[in-house]
Amino acid sequence: MSKSSRTQTEKKCKYSIRIQFSIIFIGVMAGVVLACILVNNLFLSSYYIREKNKILKHAYEELIATASTDAYESEEFIQAMTSLSMANNISIAIVDADSKVLYESMNGERDLEFRLLGYILGQTDEMRENWVYETSDNYTIRRGRFAQHEFLEMFGRLDNGASFL
Repeated sequence: MSKSSRTQTEKKCKYSIRIQFSIIFIGVMAGVVLACILVNNLFLSSYYIREKNKILKHAYEELIATASTDAYESEEFIQAMTSLSMANNISIAIVDADSKVLYESMNGERDLEFRLLGYILGQTDEMRENWVYETSDNYTIRRGRFAQHEFLEMFGRLDNGASFL
């Protein structure tokens, strides 16, 4: 082997194999992290909204089926609403036409009642059109904001005139 070809080979192998593997590994890991950040920023919010919409519609159907008996204080109603609330990570408040609280989930506290009464009386923050995701005759699904947290909420009226959030 000539001297010139040996020096070219030595120049090509400037870094050891350990350093080359380290650089490749760091590059792959950085690529994976960037890909995760990109996917989260582009697709996660729309996925959350779509899935939460399904959950809220299912909860509404359950609420209608359970509330049709008007037995808001029955053990069966309370158990059905509690399991619905806990299984889907949602809070529920039901207020009748006289502003009497018929049901409020354990994790809802009084905030839900006040927000629902604000919707009924029209004393809420402005209903931004781009914050409303779906409306029907009986309910509205919108993005809400409270104490620097954003969430989806559904509010409307049941067949018996009671309002829910």
